[in-house]
Amino acid sequence: MENNMSQKGYNQMMQLLKDFLPEDNIVLDNYYQTKKYLGTLKRMIGNKASVEGSICEAYLMT
Repeated sequence: MENNMSQKGYNQMMQLLKDFLPEDNIVLDNYYQTKKYLGTLKRMIGNKASVEGSICEAYLMT
């Protein structure tokens, strides 16, 4: 599913979320960092048929 949110809007939304969470949160606060991190997780997956489940599994194993 494709969203039509701009990168600036995404950055603002993530910064707002980060501001509401405790100080030691690990929320990525901009679009570039998020895309880079998801790219890393996608390279780590083994099951191409279930990408979402594989990304979660790869994240939990690191």
